[in-house]
Amino acid sequence: MQRIHWMPLGLLLLLATSPASADTIVALGSDLTAANDYLATLRKQLAARHIGLDIDNLGIAGDTTAELRHRIEYATPPGTRLLILEPGNNDCRNDRRLTPSTSRDNVAMMFHYLKQLGIPVLVLGGHCNEAMLRELANTEGLAYLPDSSPERLLDEVLRLLKLPR
Repeated sequence: MQRIHWMPLGLLLLLATSPASADTIVALGSDLTAANDYLATLRKQLAARHIGLDIDNLGIAGDTTAELRHRIEYATPPGTRLLILEPGNNDCRNDRRLTPSTSRDNVAMMFHYLKQLGIPVLVLGGHCNEAMLRELANTEGLAYLPDSSPERLLDEVLRLLKLPR
């Protein structure tokens, strides 16, 4: 008799979103990150400038800042040159609602962890927690953009990586 081995959904998702390889930009977020084409545009813009960086999209639909906080260590292995963080709107959804203080604590913990690693962070806002994200990013001295406009995103990525613009 053959045994069937079931893998929990969370483990499958973890395996499907592999960690960064060397010299990688990581985009960590929710469905807004997973489904957004700004990373494909950024990849093309960097390639056109002959900048050999991989971009890993580690966006997972439905994630709140709590799930992002739990994935932050896995998402930033050695070789991560930059982390783009886009928490999205899931903290504010009625069925997933996190308190503003819980969202803030989750984001602050991620910022603290990334600063300890020395990984530059670009925070993308334009979502339900935009004021909090902007305030925390400014307090921690991290880069913040209110949206993922291709020209502004490329310029900020180049600035954070100390590459010619």
